[in-house]
Amino acid sequence: MNPNINSLESISECDNILGVAIEIKNDFERKLLAASQKQALLSNSAIGLDQKIAWATEDLQRVNEQIASLPEGKEKEAAITQRMRIELNLRVLNGGIDNYGIVALLEADLNVEMYTGTMEKIDSFIAEVEAKKSQLPAAA
Repeated sequence: MNPNINSLESISECDNILGVAIEIKNDFERKLLAASQKQALLSNSAIGLDQKIAWATEDLQRVNEQIASLPEGKEKEAAITQRMRIELNLRVLNGGIDNYGIVALLEADLNVEMYTGTMEKIDSFIAEVEAKKSQLPAAA
């Protein structure tokens, strides 16, 4: 048992501490719910983002090969414009990795683990305070 809990001397002190602990627990429950929802969203988008990057990289390679084989002219200019669009798209996709890719998914996983661990500690603390409260004599 937490040594500070042993210093509680009345049921009202326990009730005050339990009220604060329950408020904190409710706050962490909201944070855990939000983190879990973000985790679910990112798990889908991270996979899709990686696939889009792979497709764009393949398209870029194909267009570069096409450009190398084309003679000077409008077709080559059109292919160069297409390459520039694909490169821009790749930059945007790669920029999205931090916000929607595997990095963001790992961050969401970490937040879920952290909030879950904190919730377990809060539950343990509440149980200790309730145990102490049950040992105290009822107020007259």
